[in-house]
Amino acid sequence: MSLAGPHAFLTFCSIAVSLGGEDAGVPFGRRTAHQALQIMTDLSAHLPAGTEELNPIGLLERMRTDGDIDYLPLVYGYVNYSSPTLSFGPPPTARRIGSTIGGTGMAFTRRSRPSPALLDHVLWLLDEHTQRTFIPAHDGQPSSRAAWSDPAVDAAAHGFYTATRATMEAAWVRPRFAGYVPLQNRASAIVRSVVRTGRPTSEALDELEELFAHQPEAS
Repeated sequence: MSLAGPHAFLTFCSIAVSLGGEDAGVPFGRRTAHQALQIMTDLSAHLPAGTEELNPIGLLERMRTDGDIDYLPLVYGYVNYSSPTLSFGPPPTARRIGSTIGGTGMAFTRRSRPSPALLDHVLWLLDEHTQRTFIPAHDGQPSSRAAWSDPAVDAAAHGFYTATRATMEAAWVRPRFAGYVPLQNRASAIVRSVVRTGRPTSEALDELEELFAHQPEAS
């Protein structure tokens, strides 16, 4: 598992979703949250030494180079690591596919005044042809369904897109309210306090619930 940075909380969310946690609301109901933390605690007993502080990219890099990691049950999909010897697929499933999405993308700040040239460039990046050709040809990971469904794009990525598409389509979308990113980091620290230091689960869940209790609805 990746427990570094925000990933401890994101892993917790993915497991909670797989156990049937509600799509809305964090942390998914007390019983489900308790089960998710217990699963993470059990798995943490088998982590290879030195992986506790690695993010998903660090884990994939070690998996590719050191050969002492055979399986990452929950990790973000990075097409650049897909190869004949390192493959991606669906996560372990309890009641439903458990995964979390909400990564990096393009955005304009409210202070910006995009020029016509910039807007044209963005439209070009989002164009179906660009998504199917230019972006994968330059080591990018397209967002367009047309690219994910393109047999040539999938073949060049060693089957990454067909293997992970159902996971992506079933993913829980993490909250997007203002201030969520620092809150996510605080939530991860709470999860780690249970998984790595043996903090009582009920105490940690009290803190998680308090953390999310007064947050605005996701936009």
